[in-house]
Amino acid sequence: MSRLVYDGRHRLVTDDRTLRHLQWVIGDKLRRHEPFMFTWTQPPEEGGGRLAVWVTPDVGLAYAFDERRSGPLNARWIQALALAAHTPAGLWLVPEPVDEDGETETSGPTHQEVPQ
Repeated sequence: MSRLVYDGRHRLVTDDRTLRHLQWVIGDKLRRHEPFMFTWTQPPEEGGGRLAVWVTPDVGLAYAFDERRSGPLNARWIQALALAAHTPAGLWLVPEPVDEDGETETSGPTHQEVPQ
């Protein structure tokens, strides 16, 4: 599982695909100097419940991926996450949108592969 580490202490554990989408949205917000709230649920082994953090450009974030390569992103999911981040409640993991056939759309932006 991949991890987002906030301020060296708080950790979100998720899959690579979800983390890639979050990285895109969080990076975009921080590039614009737009602080925001980010809320996620914690696994039982980390106390369960919900954690909300205030994300600003001066707080350390680390993204740790299991896979060396990344694939295409779902532009509709990025938009949905970005819209959530722009509300007073802040960013949270909204479900990935799917098309009429139940497939995820992967025509969005891509990250370059990590050099080997």
